[in-house]
Amino acid sequence: MSGQLSLRAERAEAIIDPAAGGRIAALRVDDLDLLRTSGPRPTAWGSFVMAPWAGRLRNGLLSWNGGEHHFPTDMAPPDALHGLAVWRAWEVVEATENRAVLAIDLNAPWPFGGRVFQTIGLESSRLTVELRIDAGDRPMPVIAGWHPWFVRVLTDRSGSAVGGPLELDLHAGGMLVRGPDRLPTGEVVRSIPAGPWDDCFFELESAPVVRWPGVLEARVESEAPFWVIYTEPADYVCVQPQSGPPNGLNTGPYAVAAPGAPFQLSMTIAWKRLG
Repeated sequence: MSGQLSLRAERAEAIIDPAAGGRIAALRVDDLDLLRTSGPRPTAWGSFVMAPWAGRLRNGLLSWNGGEHHFPTDMAPPDALHGLAVWRAWEVVEATENRAVLAIDLNAPWPFGGRVFQTIGLESSRLTVELRIDAGDRPMPVIAGWHPWFVRVLTDRSGSAVGGPLELDLHAGGMLVRGPDRLPTGEVVRSIPAGPWDDCFFELESAPVVRWPGVLEARVESEAPFWVIYTEPADYVCVQPQSGPPNGLNTGPYAVAAPGAPFQLSMTIAWKRLG
């Protein structure tokens, strides 16, 4: 627990780990862990920020504004994965009983500079995370989001299952077709195929809901226009709001942060008890 922050609001607790990519290392409601609290690699647990790109960047290459920039591909060859923020320690700017502000500089190998701020607030029935990315001295492309790992089965402190296994409510108008390289091909389907998924969805009719029957449900809310849903693992489900699709810094759409015009995005996980 050294260096971690504990936010509390009535019977809810969020553990923040600045050293481990500034992630939400745990989210507990009535002493039940909603998120995976450990994993074999930094991208496989908790809920972490993806910035300044989200998902895979093809061949670790960004072509933008006449320049080419290369990023490490060792974690998901041949692609660069989930940006740079998850791999680095964050600075704690402010911390109170139920709110924390973290920050990180965007430096090499990111060529544009900039700074990322993450504000995490906990209430009795919701966790809200706000992201702001300030440009350095020049404009830069940005895609950002979050990658929460929800457990399929809630367990109590003895390890016994509580309630039924996770159900996911997802109502989307379209899905980006995924190629054999796991990246969007540019094609779109409007008739959503059955899972399991590791796919990017858009035009959501409502916020996705993860539900543990008989215990609680959590609604994942964001203004993000793209959502990557990962249901392939046997024990976990990922519901990822993103401002752009995988490899979107090269294909679009993406945002541009400029001096005096920061990028901003938010996510709220709001829960209620069932039964």
